[in-house]
Amino acid sequence: MISLFNQSQRRKEILAQCYELKLDVEIYDAVEGVNLTDDFLEKEVADYPASKMTLGVIGCALSHRLVYERLIEEGLACALILEDDARIDSELINLLKQIELNVDANKNNVYLLTAPESYYKDKKIELGSGVIFHKISDASSTMGYVVTQRAARSLINANTPIRWEADLWVYFNRLYGINTFCRVPHIVKDGDSENLTSTLQQDRSINSLQRGIYRHQLQKKARGYQFKRLRRILCNKFSQKVIYQ
Repeated sequence: MISLFNQSQRRKEILAQCYELKLDVEIYDAVEGVNLTDDFLEKEVADYPASKMTLGVIGCALSHRLVYERLIEEGLACALILEDDARIDSELINLLKQIELNVDANKNNVYLLTAPESYYKDKKIELGSGVIFHKISDASSTMGYVVTQRAARSLINANTPIRWEADLWVYFNRLYGINTFCRVPHIVKDGDSENLTSTLQQDRSINSLQRGIYRHQLQKKARGYQFKRLRRILCNKFSQKVIYQ
């Protein structure tokens, strides 16, 4: 579980949920971007500061990358990653048991437990009895998800040095072949949907337009970008895309 050290109330609330569900979690103190030095940023963040990534976004990406590295160090097949503003459904425990029994560590897959923006109804996989995940069309949350060992390696490769926000699942799929699926209905909810305590969302909004322009230009430099873009257009046209509500 990733949590800023100074967000004591949010940490207390997520730990209370985990204890109630008898979910054994390990706390990772999130990287605070404001504490990063200029030398570190120039070394660890691609094209900084021209990339227009804010310090909070950089800290978030580094935090998730550190957890991926730990997963690989421990030789785990997969891991559940939560953020401290998550609100967990009691169904999570049984779902995790099915995933642990059926997940393939060598699949380049991420399984989101949060709500997507949209998904493909006809593109789905089954992990155990009745545990169905749909391939996302669009999603942007790192509040709760399961990542396989292979996907962790791919995500480290994609974000070393840091060049992308941690939750750009569509980009990770299109540019790095990381398959992202979602649970319908979702079972991890946003405990701060109004962004009342989310310093990251406030930070992210500072230069979102400039960052969006830079990000679009960056992805166009990727090998095979036009082919991958066309494939996504065709997929949206011929697959059963559903807007999630």
